[in-house]
Amino acid sequence: VTIEPQEFSVLLKCTCDIAHAAGQLINDFAVTRKDASFRVKKDLSPVTDADEAANELITRLLRKLPHKIPIVAEESVAIGDIPNIDNGIFWLVDPL
Repeated sequence: VTIEPQEFSVLLKCTCDIAHAAGQLINDFAVTRKDASFRVKKDLSPVTDADEAANELITRLLRKLPHKIPIVAEESVAIGDIPNIDNGIFWLVDPL
């Protein structure tokens, strides 16, 4: 994947918009769902509905960006979705 210098500002704006949308989603969970229940993943780390919803939103929106950059996302990797990152460039997502 090659990203031209003039494309960085566009990608930056898009990723800021994605982060803002994910923040709103997470805030909605905090406001509307008072139970902060969680489950434990195979690696024994906790995961909440907000984690999974934010992960889905972020990865879905990143996939719409140009260049088809691989996405390494915490909740996706936890269920075995591990992309090839040999190209050296990838999105790294930790939803919360």
